[in-house]
Amino acid sequence: MTRLLSRPVFAIGSVLLLIGALLATWAVWMKEAYDQASARIDRVEPRHARLAGLGAAGEALDAALAKALDLTSRLAYPASVDATQAGAALQKSMRELAEAAGATVTGSQLMQSREEDGYDVLRVSVKLTTSLESLSRFLAAVGEHDPRVQVATLRISPDPRLGRSESEHRLICDLALTAMRIGS
Repeated sequence: MTRLLSRPVFAIGSVLLLIGALLATWAVWMKEAYDQASARIDRVEPRHARLAGLGAAGEALDAALAKALDLTSRLAYPASVDATQAGAALQKSMRELAEAAGATVTGSQLMQSREEDGYDVLRVSVKLTTSLESLSRFLAAVGEHDPRVQVATLRISPDPRLGRSESEHRLICDLALTAMRIGS
């Protein structure tokens, strides 16, 4: 004979079955939440490691930045200086270097600057009356100038106002000099 479950046993069994189903649903939900959190951690972990590496390399990065800024200041005028002001400073310093080397500056002109690869190329034309020794001293001083200056063109001719023997010691020089300015 089949025995029918009594009502209290059936009720308790149903409640236990319902609690079991709820616990199983909650366990599946928790597993999905765990998997999602784990996937997020896996995605973030390499980024976190990179940031930690950058944080640890902070002093080295600061030193490299300071070195790059120092090198840049030796190679080009800063962007904070207007191109016209930088050109005028270049013109003035070239005149001073020429006079300190013993040359006579007969003229100088700031030429139109041009943009090139994120830099402004500043150009100055300088005309000198000088001896070969003074010209050599001037060119050596130009090579030591910071920011760096390049001699784009150099034309040398004897002074036509002097006689042949005198003109060998007196030269007319026409130079075009360029320097760089960091573009803004």
